[in-house]
Amino acid sequence: MPFQITGISFALDHSATLNADEMGLGKTIQAIGVLNADDSIKNCLVVCPAFLKINWEREIKKWCTRRISITIISGHKPCAISDTPTTRLAIISYDILWYHRSWVDKIDWDLLVVDEAHYCKTIGAQRTVAVLGGKPKKPRKKGKRSAPATALPPIAARRRLFLTGTPILNRPVDLWPIVKSLDPDDLGKRFLLFAYRYCKPRRTHWGMDYSGSSNLGELGEKLSRFMIRRLKKDVLTQLPEKQRQVIELPNGGFQELIDKEFRAYDTYEHYLKEGQTKMRQISFTELSKHRHELALKKVPQVIEHLKDCLTAGPVVCFAYHKDVIDEVARAFRGCKVITGATEMAVRQVYIDSFQDGRADLIIGNIKAMGVG
Repeated sequence: MPFQITGISFALDHSATLNADEMGLGKTIQAIGVLNADDSIKNCLVVCPAFLKINWEREIKKWCTRRISITIISGHKPCAISDTPTTRLAIISYDILWYHRSWVDKIDWDLLVVDEAHYCKTIGAQRTVAVLGGKPKKPRKKGKRSAPATALPPIAARRRLFLTGTPILNRPVDLWPIVKSLDPDDLGKRFLLFAYRYCKPRRTHWGMDYSGSSNLGELGEKLSRFMIRRLKKDVLTQLPEKQRQVIELPNGGFQELIDKEFRAYDTYEHYLKEGQTKMRQISFTELSKHRHELALKKVPQVIEHLKDCLTAGPVVCFAYHKDVIDEVARAFRGCKVITGATEMAVRQVYIDSFQDGRADLIIGNIKAMGVG
């Protein structure tokens, strides 16, 4: 589509790019378009969540116009990507990247693609350091497989392309690791300069809090030098407007649960503003309990609503709690369920069966099925 061609052109004009197009606008295809358009790219590394590795392989086989060898990296044992005269591409997940850095650092990467780049938002987190370099916050634990305590350099690549549908502008501090990597000479030059200008820091009993935001207009303008972001409403003008429907719940105990949830939320917000960490955690646990109770009570109404929706066509249903998902799924023979416990290969089978029409309902945990 025209806006995807524009995204490819933007990335080709920049050695470091953040593609923050809204979810569903084809960021994967745009990344593959860069690979197609730049013949000088011979070695490409794709870093993504584990459950997206198979999807990346399928999309590359579908859209790549060059002769290419694809290697999916799994496990913790050292390995090497296929050594052929063709363009070489390796796909690896965040969770095992630590254990493969020895051979990753030996290869001159022409293109590094970091999918779901907001996974790298936490400074010192293992997956952030594995990609962007630095020293992890937590040292190695005895008897447990974990990241080494030594610092790592960032993965070196001639061209870097980060993809995320969640640019997290409401908490600019979460952008810092990405900004430091993609714009080291300006926005990413010094953390304190960035924090005091855009994060509205405040002093608390436990130190400085950088979770605020300030000068967002200026930040957006500076980000636009290396970031491209389009919204569906701006580029997919041929699609109808999104429709929302409010389903009213009958009387019978719902209001009491809703009132409990609102009170728990107000309490949590109070302790959050006051900076009382222990009481905040206690109140969050209470809030989570009431949310769970309310979700379970809504199951019969959700099932009836899904039955109505299925008369019009295929349905994707998201939920949070596993027991809620299990109860809903029991009402629909043949539906597909994806949670954190679903194996990666099985997830892809379920997605394929839904996409090709063999299943008309897929129910997913919002964490396990909420990206990619």
